[in-house]
Amino acid sequence: MQTAQFRAHYFGNPEPRVAWVRNGLRLRPDGERVLVRTYSGESTLVVRDLRADDSGKYEVLIENEVGCDAASASLGVEGPPEPPAGRPFVSAVDVSRTPPCLTLAWYGSTFDGGSCVTGYVVEAASWPSESPAGAPERPDWEVLEPDCKSTSYIVEGGLAPGREFIFRVRVRDAAFHFNRKYALLLKNYFFRPPTFTEPASPAALARRSASRRTPTTSPSWWW
Repeated sequence: MQTAQFRAHYFGNPEPRVAWVRNGLRLRPDGERVLVRTYSGESTLVVRDLRADDSGKYEVLIENEVGCDAASASLGVEGPPEPPAGRPFVSAVDVSRTPPCLTLAWYGSTFDGGSCVTGYVVEAASWPSESPAGAPERPDWEVLEPDCKSTSYIVEGGLAPGREFIFRVRVRDAAFHFNRKYALLLKNYFFRPPTFTEPASPAALARRSASRRTPTTSPSWWW
């Protein structure tokens, strides 16, 4: 647990009033995490158990009937970054390739924790879709990409038919903090290869074309 302490010395007659401000808002001491101790000529602000949102500009304001004065200092607190905003999603699926592949995409972290985000870790787990137990309580995660530099990744292998897949994305920053966000993306992914049939006569094709609707096939996924 880290603690920050700001101390200001002042002099005034009549005795000045003292207020502490962070990022333009007056601080309200709670007696536990944020404390203010003011004596004649000295005031001390103590912030315990520092968090990332404690970062900012701190000011002490001194005022009496004669005039006023102020002094300021800045505080930067580094912490783990926020996870990717929202859940990862499938932006594209290509079933023309063998094996099929998909493009996994996500939104970047909304807050870097005070340290630059350097990349993302992409992980996956899978299990048989016909498993009586369903999804395992603790999936066996496999790292697909340890340091992805963008907010999308092409999963090119391992999408076997008849399996369910789960993916998660973790944020990596310069201090090697990780934060995760995961979502079930593919369920009952079945790939049906085309079947061979005998060619029909031109007359039969003409009759069929008048009423036949073009079939569409696609893998099944949800998130």
